[in-house]
Amino acid sequence: TIDEARQLIKNQFQNYKLSTETLPVEKVSGRYLSSDVLSKVTVPEFRRSTRDGYAVRAEDVSGASETLPAFLHLRGEVEMGEAASQNLESGEAVYVPTGGMIPEGADAVVMIEYSEKLTEDEVSLFRPAAVNQHIIQIGDDIQAGELVLKKGRKLGAADIGVLTSIGLTSVEVFRKPSVTVISTGDEIVGPGEEVRLGQVRDINTYTIAASAEAMGCNVIARAVVGDDEAMLTKTLEKAHAESDIVLLSGGSSVGV
Repeated sequence: TIDEARQLIKNQFQNYKLSTETLPVEKVSGRYLSSDVLSKVTVPEFRRSTRDGYAVRAEDVSGASETLPAFLHLRGEVEMGEAASQNLESGEAVYVPTGGMIPEGADAVVMIEYSEKLTEDEVSLFRPAAVNQHIIQIGDDIQAGELVLKKGRKLGAADIGVLTSIGLTSVEVFRKPSVTVISTGDEIVGPGEEVRLGQVRDINTYTIAASAEAMGCNVIARAVVGDDEAMLTKTLEKAHAESDIVLLSGGSSVGV
């Protein structure tokens, strides 16, 4: 039965171990992790703004509106890629770009759309902000020591982003299983060959190989073998010696 066949396959592969290889992260799309990945770092490592705007103390803009804006002393701005040097006091604001570091003392960001810069050192803000509004906290994405990707995961674009975000330049993955695909039958001819009555073009060799490659295998050989026991045995022995998996199509009936 189908269930019995599945169990036989499962039993054969239970103790089969694929070797592994370490590849640069730009080469692992579609590959399968061979071990769990734990982060050694915290992401982000500093508080970041999710908007272009002004880092403030939320209490300083409480109740602010267009008719009654909050007027704050402007303490300069945070440069992208630089640490915030300011330590915000009550009544002060610092301009912060999206992704920029939030200075100490600030606990909210008011979007630049709700502001008006009056002078080089004064800004009016006409929208209130809740504590932690528009701020990503330290470790909001990933905590140091956290399991970020599990063994056996097929790596996609988002996973590669995770790997680079924690500072990895390479990762260990399973080697692609090597596969040989064999179709049998005297009636099978290649897709480019002339077909006589009674013959059919080879379909299974190509479709099975394509399916195997789509699942992450490396198809190293394809063959069509006629209904000859000695030739089939020789072909299978060679394929078995060279491949992790041999996929055989044909011979499913009870005829000789």
